[in-house]
Amino acid sequence: METSPKLILAYDANYQTGPYHVLRKSRPYVEYIQNDEGGFYLCGNNGSLEYYKRLFIGKRDATLKREYRRLVTAGIVSCPSDAGSYRDAEEIFEAILMWLKRALILGGEGEYTAIAAYSMMTWFAFRYDTVPYLRFLGDYGNGKSTALRALSELCYRAVNISGVVSPAPIYRLIKEIQGTLVIDEADMQGSPWYKQVIHILNHGYSRGVAVVRIGRRYEPETFEPFGPKVIATREEFDDRALESRCLTIKMPHRKITEPVNFSDEKISNAAAVIRNKLLIMRMEYADCGRDTSVFRREAFKTPEHWEPRVRQVVQPLFDLTPIDYRKEMEIYMESMNMRYCETLHNTTEAQVMRILRKANSYGISKLTLGAIYEELSYECRKNNSMKKISKIMETLGARKRHGREGCFYSWEDDILS
Repeated sequence: METSPKLILAYDANYQTGPYHVLRKSRPYVEYIQNDEGGFYLCGNNGSLEYYKRLFIGKRDATLKREYRRLVTAGIVSCPSDAGSYRDAEEIFEAILMWLKRALILGGEGEYTAIAAYSMMTWFAFRYDTVPYLRFLGDYGNGKSTALRALSELCYRAVNISGVVSPAPIYRLIKEIQGTLVIDEADMQGSPWYKQVIHILNHGYSRGVAVVRIGRRYEPETFEPFGPKVIATREEFDDRALESRCLTIKMPHRKITEPVNFSDEKISNAAAVIRNKLLIMRMEYADCGRDTSVFRREAFKTPEHWEPRVRQVVQPLFDLTPIDYRKEMEIYMESMNMRYCETLHNTTEAQVMRILRKANSYGISKLTLGAIYEELSYECRKNNSMKKISKIMETLGARKRHGREGCFYSWEDDILS
């Protein structure tokens, strides 16, 4: 490895700097790598790659600080060790599939394909305005933590944190590292920070949504929580909007007692080789247009009968799926679309609307709040108070009235259309 002592970049307002990278107009330009020889900066220059020991932006020394280097050596942040060579994108995809099948036990081929595409997508998130979350769902002992560890070996700049972390470091890590956030036990309802973490997840799937917080000097700071995230939960989120952003993998009951040893040299070295290949691929496709795919000249279009939200969040995965694996991806995503449609069908608003339509079919145009509440499903009554149902009725356009029989709601036929 031939290295130069310094990489000096003239100050440019288009540069976005982080501890492990420099983006130019939001595209990869300089990437940090670390191996047994130390830390280096990899810079693409007219189609060739050059290595540097130190990095300067103008007169500012932007070389990696000791604290961020320790995050790599401690295994909290994953990092490529070099720029690897590869034949084509299909070779990398198939290598990821083989590695995942060694590390994880899942339900079917479609799940392996979806996870492989997701891990590749994290390296190209800069090309998209929306990205889904990958969520492993299952009870204790079903291998969720093993799945997270496997993904942290493959995803771009994976940052491993637990669900009990406070929101402040999450914002900082997302802003500075701009990698893949990996959160274990993300359904921490008992945590005082639960609602704030859910707030981060709700806004982090789409680019351009800023969260404003008060900084150390009591001045407003903006954070963009956008980026790929891999999470593990024991139960589904109560927030249906957040559920719609998740690509869910239900973990089957484990049939083995010995967990995968990621410290094994064969397993860890194979993952390092994949990361290095993905790094060079990321650098080479930095200027690739958004309407193209690394596997085809044109981006693959999702089926039109899918719900708009599903089509939006899964488009990046289709772009990163080889043609030979497209069928498996379609079958798995079809099940995701069905689950999303079922969720929409069972929302509180949808159930209330069905109750009103049923009453209307019998010629009834008014109902008491108690009668409406009793018609809701058990899960819906458990998660919603009568006050919440009252607000939903008013939002739909029903009018609250008082009569001899007490308080009731009436409505016109046009709100049922």
